[in-house]
Amino acid sequence: MRNPINHIVEADIKGFFDNVSHELLIKFLEIRIKDSSMLQLITKFLKAGYIDNNLLVTSEKGTAQGGLCKALHKGE
Repeated sequence: MRNPINHIVEADIKGFFDNVSHELLIKFLEIRIKDSSMLQLITKFLKAGYIDNNLLVTSEKGTAQGGLCKALHKGE
């Protein structure tokens, strides 16, 4: 090995997933994913928002963490 790795850095960016730009994420995914149906599904998940105190909250940034289908399997 010419340049051995001598250091490793681990980082946790606080609030990273809460601040991901939907527009930039979709542009990146359009480069990597050619299936337009899959891109539409991902876009719908991002734009769906969430319910907080019986009010729909939407945003142009942020992405869900964890399994997106978890709520579908709540009773199992």
